[in-house]
Amino acid sequence: MVYLVERNDPIDYDEYDAVVVTAPSAGQAMEIAMSFSLNFTQENSEVLEVSPYLNGVILASWNAG
Repeated sequence: MVYLVERNDPIDYDEYDAVVVTAPSAGQAMEIAMSFSLNFTQENSEVLEVSPYLNGVILASWNAG
């Protein structure tokens, strides 16, 4: 499955605010995100399954610095 893991806390410069991952479950998607960047935690992030049947942008993330 494809998951969007997105932070819901204030984002500072030079930090990731979201990541799209493939994983067998939402829990494992969160584990991948947390191992990718220390900015992702259980408390400040949510995991959303991305439907494979939708067309369009999955993630557009701009943090100008």
